[in-house]
Amino acid sequence: PIRYRYKDLVRATDNFSEASKIGGSVFRALVRGADVAIVQKKGSFVGNYIELLKIITSVHHVNLVKVLGACLRESEHVYVCYEYEEGVNLREALHSPRAEGFSALASWTSRLQVALDVALGLEYLHDHTMPPFVHKHVKSTNIIVTNELRAKIVKFGIPQLVGEIPRKLVRQNSIKITGTPGYMSPEYQTSGVVSSKMDVFAFGVVLLELLTGKQPGVQLDPATKKHKVVSLTDEVTEIMEERDPRKKLRLWIDARLRDSYPVDTAMSVTALARLCIDSNPESRPPMKNVTAKLSNYLIKSQEWE
Repeated sequence: PIRYRYKDLVRATDNFSEASKIGGSVFRALVRGADVAIVQKKGSFVGNYIELLKIITSVHHVNLVKVLGACLRESEHVYVCYEYEEGVNLREALHSPRAEGFSALASWTSRLQVALDVALGLEYLHDHTMPPFVHKHVKSTNIIVTNELRAKIVKFGIPQLVGEIPRKLVRQNSIKITGTPGYMSPEYQTSGVVSSKMDVFAFGVVLLELLTGKQPGVQLDPATKKHKVVSLTDEVTEIMEERDPRKKLRLWIDARLRDSYPVDTAMSVTALARLCIDSNPESRPPMKNVTAKLSNYLIKSQEWE
């Protein structure tokens, strides 16, 4: 891993200026000849962060944005550097900030492909790295959609480096609950339990976003111009409990897809999302089962087209 010097990051970002900011607390800069996205995070690195960084920087997968290294500075922030990836985050791909009602992901198959890419990245972290990783912050703003409409997960490895994830996955009352409302699993919210099943839950919410084009949390109701709380998890549960969910499902799925999708497959994808957000972590499928199902649904959808 590269150990970046703080003064190099300051120089490259013009002292973390607004001009170099590409979102939240992420900055883009040219450091040592490489195009880098620098994530600034409040906190301090754990004691064994060098060993951890070695493991994290050795993780290579086409659906994960690569970690290049980090900068340890004795202050209230840590800096983790990733390869810069051209594209927009999934939330922006679904809701263009520049054009009302426009989505870069205008076709059903493009959305399923994004879902499969994210699922494959998570499966890799859960099943094919030693030790296995929990991402912990899966959400639409932490997924980059490239210009080719493929997806990559960003910001993996940070919770481990700053000690957000305890070494032993035990119930910890002293643990600080950190996450985004709408994506946090019930067991993590109530008792701080961290496991791969919390990623499965958050992935289920991302899948619901891809299906509906809605954001979890608060949304502006165009009719009343008022903000209302949207619980995608409640909505999908309600629909799947109908005697014949198809009718409601077609009204619920993003209208911008113009009904141009195989309804049977859409039902199956919705049922899969519903499984992923089950309130009982044991009932959620492992990511390898999710990827197997999604690849099958994608093939069916491509044949349907």
